[in-house]
Order: sequence, then C-alpha cells, then structure tokens
Amino acid sequence: MAIGVGFGAQNIISNFISGLILSVERPIKLGDIVDVEGVRVKITHIGGRCCQVHRFDGIDMLIPNSRLLDKSVTNRKQQADQSGVCIGRYLYIILKFVNGRL
Repeated sequence: MAIGVGFGAQNIISNFISGLILSVERPIKLGDIVDVEGVRVKITHIGGRCCQVHRFDGIDMLIPNSRLLDKSVTNRKQQADQSGVCIGRYLYIILKFVNGRL
C-alpha cells in the first residue's frame, strides 16, 4: 500500500513543481492560445496542480501542469506578438522609403 501511495504522491508533487516552474518562467500566460498535443486551446486559469483551458469547440478541460512542460506545446499568442513587431518594423521602413527619408 505504501508503494501505491508513493506513486500517487509522485504524480501530485510533479504537477506541483511544474506549476511552480510555470509561474516563475511564465512560458504561458492567461489568455494565450496554445496547441497542446495537437489540440488548440485558450488558457483560462493557471493553478498549482493544473491549468484550466477552453477548447474552441466549447469544452473546458483541466491539463496537468507536468503535461505542459513534458509534451510539445506551441504558444500561438507569443508567435502573433512577435510577428506583429516584425510587421510593424517593416511598415516603418516602407513608410520612410515612400516619404523619401530613407
């Protein structure tokens, strides 16, 4: 019985430590659109043990924090923010060129 409790506690502790890593490193934030194992979701709550997400087919899910660190996760929100910066920079250069200041 002690071995079973040990294995169960290992999973809970793993998720708790993963929650600490998520809160310190902040690779995902509330409102981010992420792909977790091929499913696109929006992060609605980040807790100590798991994250609550909303799928775009209307289903809310709980994802253990350890899965967000162990599995392949693509953060679409950060990609959109970074591409916006690039587009803005190119737009600035183009406008300078058009106005004859380049």
